[in-house]
Amino acid sequence: MPTADLSISVTDGATSVAPGTRDTYTITVTNNGPDTLSSLTLSDAIPAALLNVSFTPSVGTYDVVTHTWSGLNLASGQSVGFMVACTVDPTATGTLTNTVLVLPPSGTTDPTLGNNSASDSDTLTPQADLSVTVSDGKTTVMPGTSDTYTITVTNNGPSTVSSLTLTDAIPAALLNPIFTPSVGAYNVGTGVWSGLSLASGQNVTITLTGTIDPNAAGTLANTVTVTPRWSGQQCFLRKSEDVGLSLTRRAGLLRIAASR
Repeated sequence: MPTADLSISVTDGATSVAPGTRDTYTITVTNNGPDTLSSLTLSDAIPAALLNVSFTPSVGTYDVVTHTWSGLNLASGQSVGFMVACTVDPTATGTLTNTVLVLPPSGTTDPTLGNNSASDSDTLTPQADLSVTVSDGKTTVMPGTSDTYTITVTNNGPSTVSSLTLTDAIPAALLNPIFTPSVGAYNVGTGVWSGLSLASGQNVTITLTGTIDPNAAGTLANTVTVTPRWSGQQCFLRKSEDVGLSLTRRAGLLRIAASR
């Protein structure tokens, strides 16, 4: 009976990956002999967090249903490569582990099964480039009247954001401020905006309504800052590419003098 000691390795060349990005695994199968193989069985236990998976063998043909890799001429001492390209689920968290298994074809004996399986593990490190705009749609406001700012937060990706921190440096001249988010819940004390599912390319809004101090004069400036916030025990904010963008909307204050 033919004999072939197969071994396998798998790597994506990284120790951490960002949800929502593309990733590519390189699988290498080596025949440690003694006999040449024309086919083998290669199984990849694709984790649920990997989407849009494609398989590309360096030589021969791979059947994704039977996991048969045929059309080989793998002699003792030779290796063949196999590429697995995919997208990491933008909502994925925790650790991503991809495990592969290689076996010789039926009728061929593998004397050493301990080297027939390999795994690659990466820490999932969310990243989100958030941007923010704020506007009350005006260039002048009248003291003593109500004013409403619309704050829009956009996620430029790649990872989905479930919560963020929105800080609004509410000017002293804006009295009785009330925040109303379009979705989720906003904590005025901490600035945490939770209950989101903000995917790459999407945006959410929150309105700030208040009354302009009747005695205010000069210029009213409202500045907001936004940063992503990762829940759970693993906090990757320090690795995030988001730097916190601030935009200021200025509106001149028109004072109406009382007639004498």
